[in-house]
Amino acid sequence: LAKVKENMIKTHTESVKRNGYWRSTIESKVLYKMDFETGYDNLINSVTSDDIKALAKQIITDGNITKVVMKP
Repeated sequence: LAKVKENMIKTHTESVKRNGYWRSTIESKVLYKMDFETGYDNLINSVTSDDIKALAKQIITDGNITKVVMKP
C-alpha cells in the first residue's frame, strides 16, 4: 500500500504541471462541485488497508461485479 500511495502522490505532483490536469480539475469543480485538488496528499496518506478491504467487501456484497472474459 505504501508504494501505491507513493506512486499516486508522485503522479499527482507531475500532473499539476500540465494544463490538462487543471482543465479537468476546474471542470470537476464547476460542473460537479467536486474538489479533487484540495488536500489530495493528506487524503491519499489517510487511506488504510482496512479502508480498502471495507470498500471491496461493500462492492462484492452489493453485487456490483461484472465478469469479463476475453478470448483471442
